[in-house]
Amino acid sequence: MSEGYHIVVCGGIVPDPLQTLEPVQGPAGWGLKNELMLPAILDPWAGHALYEAANLAKNAPGS
Repeated sequence: MSEGYHIVVCGGIVPDPLQTLEPVQGPAGWGLKNELMLPAILDPWAGHALYEAANLAKNAPGS
């Protein structure tokens, strides 16, 4: 009898790399304009790992 896998995928949320970042100087020094408002995405390696984990879970009963 085959047991399923316990699959864990670790990933990070990163700023969208296609967004334009504009440097600005503020009272605390240099920073990025609207840095906290940038859209965030799952990092590409984590996205691929999640896809592979889903495929493994689909093909391994009990996962």
